[in-house]
Amino acid sequence: MHISIRMRRSVAMLGIALLGSISLAGGTNNVPYAEPFTGAAADSAVTNLNGWFTGSSDLSVITNLVDGYSLTGVAYPINDYVHTLSNKVIKLNTEGDTLTNSFLGGTGTSFNNTNMFVDMMVNFVVSEDLPAAAVSNDSNVKAAIFLKADGATTNLYVFHGQKSSVSWGSPAFSPITNGILPGAWYRLTIEMKSAYSGEDPAEAFRVKINGNVLTSTNLAYGDNFAVEAYTSPYYPTNGGSWFLSAARRDGDTGTYLKNAINSVAFQGTGMIDDLVVTNKMPSYAAFSGYPAIIPTSWLSGIPGGMPSSFAGYPDDNDSTGTPEERIIKEWLLNTSPLVSNAVDFAVTCITNSAGNVDVAVNLAITPAALGPIKGTLNLYASESLTNGATWGVADTGGIGATFPHIFNLTSQTESNKFYKAVIE
Repeated sequence: MHISIRMRRSVAMLGIALLGSISLAGGTNNVPYAEPFTGAAADSAVTNLNGWFTGSSDLSVITNLVDGYSLTGVAYPINDYVHTLSNKVIKLNTEGDTLTNSFLGGTGTSFNNTNMFVDMMVNFVVSEDLPAAAVSNDSNVKAAIFLKADGATTNLYVFHGQKSSVSWGSPAFSPITNGILPGAWYRLTIEMKSAYSGEDPAEAFRVKINGNVLTSTNLAYGDNFAVEAYTSPYYPTNGGSWFLSAARRDGDTGTYLKNAINSVAFQGTGMIDDLVVTNKMPSYAAFSGYPAIIPTSWLSGIPGGMPSSFAGYPDDNDSTGTPEERIIKEWLLNTSPLVSNAVDFAVTCITNSAGNVDVAVNLAITPAALGPIKGTLNLYASESLTNGATWGVADTGGIGATFPHIFNLTSQTESNKFYKAVIE
């Protein structure tokens, strides 16, 4: 079996496909769309989510991967949660049906002026055969992708349109890379684009794996695909990365939904996570960790003075403080700027025995920090809480303190009545 992701006069075939016209039996979603599946109940039907529908034989469910999965060297499509622990994903088993996520038509799904990106995490299962005729005969399919076994190798295939003369030919299945391993997780991006040749608009798509554009000499055009498709010899001569939409066929002069996708469809078996449909260029930059010492440039000119690994992530989904303050907090606590963390930092207990005072401080971060704190844990004491009170350092836990942390203070006087802990 395989996953097929289709876009019909949207995208489908794992088959994954993109399609252009659909039944709205399950309602619709809006673009931009982002679904991490984290809020769904484990083992629940995918069709419980708004805008998803399928046939009666489909056994696909939302499943919980207890150990999650990881992606090295590239960001996930959705970065505001931890993927490596208890992660909800779609486990596909369509049993001959097509699981479809539908989108409201109109400008929201158009790529007439701005490219459309269908971005997701995919775990492919190999297909032994080409997809069923239901795919190649469906004139709503604009692009489709699946993994197929060819002898001892596995090839990633695309379903796309083609021209070999003035007329449009029938769509074709073409291999574009043999580097995809079944059972491994990949970030798959399908980019849809429309261009005008002066004669007629031409739609095309290209495929990225983990942010890398796949190129092919097999019926793939260059960036100037619209001109190439309407200029003799009409077929690509130098290769490239753009495949013509499968929705445009000979004799079809305007019956299909142009320059838009209305659904993403899946067939077969495999797993899907972090489905995003947007007109915004995806970011693939992965967070690679903090420097040992915070650069002074971080304190001014944010985001201009920010390391490039933080591009696009100055706020950490945190509504408090300035961008500068939020980034500094991330460094001090050693938390990732790509994840929204809940932080509980408090003095939890104070005991006094004949002037010997023990102060317990705890720090709890969910999801967990990247490691020990990079800031210094200091304990301050004061005689008063009123305005203008003087706070002095009573003790220090040092850089990289672990928690819970107990400060053991001896011979405390009346001048030290109140205590506060600070990571700085």
